[in-house]
This record gives sequence, C-alpha cells and structure tokens, in this order.
Amino acid sequence: MKASVWRFLLIALCARTLHAQATRGVVLDSASHQPIPGAVVTFLDVSRHTLARTITSQAGTFAFALPLATRVRVVRLGFHPREIDLTTASTSKSLEIVMSALSQLLEPIRVDDDSPCPRRSDSHAAIALWEQAKSGLLATVVARQELPAMMTNLTYTRPIEGNSDRYREQEVRIHKGNAASSFRAKPSISEFEQTGFVRRGPDGDLFFGPDAETLLNDAFMRNYCLSLAALDKERPALAGVSFVPARRNRERVDISGAIWIDTVHRTLDRIEFRYIGLDPESDAYRPGGELIFQEVRPGVPQIERWFLRTVVDRTNPVRTTSGGPKRFEVRESGGELARANWNDGTSWKAPLGGARVHATTKSGGPLVRATLGLSGTDYVATTDSTGTAQFIDLLPGPYRVTAIDSMMAMLGIHGQTDARFVAARDSISELSIIVPSPSEAVDAACRQNGLWTAGSYALLVQVVNATGSPVAGARWSLSVGRTTGVTGSNGVFQYCFDLEPGKIVGISVSRGGELPTTVTRTMTSRLTSVRIVLR
Repeated sequence: MKASVWRFLLIALCARTLHAQATRGVVLDSASHQPIPGAVVTFLDVSRHTLARTITSQAGTFAFALPLATRVRVVRLGFHPREIDLTTASTSKSLEIVMSALSQLLEPIRVDDDSPCPRRSDSHAAIALWEQAKSGLLATVVARQELPAMMTNLTYTRPIEGNSDRYREQEVRIHKGNAASSFRAKPSISEFEQTGFVRRGPDGDLFFGPDAETLLNDAFMRNYCLSLAALDKERPALAGVSFVPARRNRERVDISGAIWIDTVHRTLDRIEFRYIGLDPESDAYRPGGELIFQEVRPGVPQIERWFLRTVVDRTNPVRTTSGGPKRFEVRESGGELARANWNDGTSWKAPLGGARVHATTKSGGPLVRATLGLSGTDYVATTDSTGTAQFIDLLPGPYRVTAIDSMMAMLGIHGQTDARFVAARDSISELSIIVPSPSEAVDAACRQNGLWTAGSYALLVQVVNATGSPVAGARWSLSVGRTTGVTGSNGVFQYCFDLEPGKIVGISVSRGGELPTTVTRTMTSRLTSVRIVLR
C-alpha cells in the first residue's frame, strides 16, 4: 500500500478518535433552558445497535468516548425522546441536546403494537404511559451501572396474622457495601416466561417479584396486556397503567399489577402486583408485593422499599374425609434502602426510626460499656458512661432489647429483657431497662434447675460438635458434687453448687455411648465459661 494511503487512513482514524474524545454534551429543557438531570443517553452505531449508555449529571452533562458511535438517543420521563446524528453534529463545542416536555404524560406517541391483546379504547394512552414508565425504569438500570453507591440496606421477614397487616415480631438484617441496587429479582426474563414468578422445590416455594429489567424486556410486552389503571382517590396525582397476562398458563404462577407515575413531579412512584395461579383459597390473604421508588439523586429513581407477601399452605396432608378448612401461613419479606453515598459526595438517608435505651444494673447504677442488641436483628449498640445506648436506622416495627455479654455471646447466649418498643419513622423511642449481669443471669438459671448455692461461683458450659453447632442432649457430669444432666437445645448447662475460688473442676461430656470428652477448669472468677468440642 502506498505511503499516501497510509497517511490518509491514519489521519481519518485520528480525526475519528478526536471526535470520540470530544463526545461531551449537555441536555437542556427547551422551555426553561435548564439542565435535565437523570436523562438516559444511549450511543448507537451505524446499524443502530446500542454501544453504551450513560446518565446525565445534576448539571445535565454527560461524556463518553466511543469511536464507532454515529447517533445518540436521549430519553427522560416526562419528555419527548430526542435522537441526534453525530456525523453531522458540530464537534467544535459541547454537544447541546434540547428536549421538550410532554404537555401530558398520556400524550399519544407512535408505537408499533404487535401485541396479542384485544384493542381497547385506552390502548394508545396506556402504551404511551408505559413508554414513559420505561424511561424511568431505564434510568434506574443505567444509574446502577454508572453511579454505584455505598449502600446500607435493611431486609426483613415478618409472620403476618391471618389476612391482616398485623405482625408481632420481625427479623431484620443489615447489609452494607458497594451495591448497584437495593433490590433485584433473581431469575432472567426467559426463566420468568418458562417457570413464572414462583419456583417450586422440595424445600418449599420460592417467590419472586418483577424488577426494572423484567419490565423493560420486550418479552414482557409480548406476554402482557396494558390498560389505564383506575384513578386512586387517595393519591390523585398518580397515573397508572395496569398489566395482566395475555394468556393464562395454568402450569405457572403469574402476576398482574400496575405501575404508577407521579404526574406532578414526573417520577416513578411504585409498582404493585398480585400473584395469579396460586391456590384459589389463598387469594383472600392477598399474595403479592410492591416496589416503591424514590429519587435518591436528582433525576435518578431508585427502589427505596419493597416487599413480597407470600402465602403457603400448611394444612396437614392427612386431612379428614369431611375436609376441614386449610391452614395458610402468611409471611412478608422485604427490604428498604437506609443510606446511600456516592463518590461525588452526594448522599441520601431514609426517614427511619431510632431508639435511646437507658440501662441500669439491679443496684440502680448505670450499665457502662455494655453491649445491647435487638432480638432477631443485627442492630447492636454500646452504652456510654451514663448507661445510654442509641440505635439508628430502625426499620418501623416491634423490637425487644437484649443484653449481650462477650463471654455469653461466645456461647451464643443473649440476655433477654422485658423491654419492648415499637419503632416509628422520624421518631426516637425512649426507654429504660434493668439488665442483670451475666453471673446474675446464670444464677437465675441455676436456681431454676436446683443447682444453686448462695455465694457459689458459677460455671457455664456449652457443648458443640466439630463444626461448631450446639449439641443438644449431651450427657454431662462434674468431678464436684454428685449432679449429672443433659445439655439443652442450645448445647448449654450451668452449675452453681458449692463452687469456691481456686477449685479445680473436671467436666466430662458424651453422647450416644461414645467415649467422653473431659476438660478441667479452675474457678478464678465469679463466672467461668467453657466451650467443649466433642471428639
């Protein structure tokens, strides 16, 4: 090849690369000329295939280096989509893309509708609203990839009483780390098409909910029919589009529901759905779920809260011939985004609850540097010099305070108290508790078992297997006294009978006729704890 041709190709490649490096721009509102944050910018090649996506900043800006990009498409909930030809756009300055706001979210748009659903009078309006909802959902997906955050997420499970919304207890877990989203449905859209939203298994049913990727997939439109949702009188600013299965497949559990948009703020509000295809008698317990959105950054919706309400048939398989009523177990599991922090300094915090606990000993003095927890949760706090501990980011609901001693925690034993409270949003609960010391707690257990002498030192023993799991029903005996017994369900036994300072105690444990495991301990403190691993 001639040198002149090589020079021409090199110059063309450099020019193309410079153009790619200069792919910077700003998205503005045509009426106010103000920047539009949260607009999704998609770069397309000559065949209109997607090369990459990004999302505009709070200042409406974006930047990307893509040598093969020939067009850029911009969408934002509440605005007409825009598409720009990069081959004819000026590169001498920042690319400026102007979008015009929709006069109304139900404004007709041109769509190719090959749906199997029957035509309705509101079909075009429903499809138009659905397209706007998809713009908001797309922003959540792109923001996950382009704007990952350090998130604190709370997940919970609650047994529900009957078909009400009442619950007396809950388990809460705290998850912290660099996360892309607060909620994602696990299976792919192809799995949803084949198996539905409930996966049957030998260990029970696994329920799923739809996330943004599910609703954005073209397969969803092929399988569901759309219509305008009836207006909600309690939320008049919301407009919704309902979706129902186009065809019912009795071999799979499906969903029907609605996605709602706040027409005032032009943002996603929530997705509601119900399960279809479960036991008909379970419908009275309202199996379904909800995903609630919040703009955690300007223009960027995120799933702030979600829950699944599941119903499982717990009827005894051996039913009487007369056929009594079925027994259903209703459980709610869900999660909430508590906090989010981004690298650019942006942060967000949910309106959660808190508690201030004042702990004292039986003698009335402050319980200093003690660890307190909330039963069935990951919430932990330490008391200060005044005996006060503070819990933050509490999910609304009932809690019970526990006292956690390091020695007893090692044995998996938490000191329960009678202190209960109900956390509420944007509220601090105040309560006072009296916490027995670990030795007092063991003394109380010894008295209950009749293995107690006033003034005796206390011995607390937990028996575990090689994997660290508690061994229930292990037989134990001591070299002092004449008492023997078996461990409880937590593998623990306690002894407080005539134990003196300096006394050497031999502890022997066994199970199932195996050779016993024996250890010795010297009583050097008011409470001595021992963990024995069975050979």
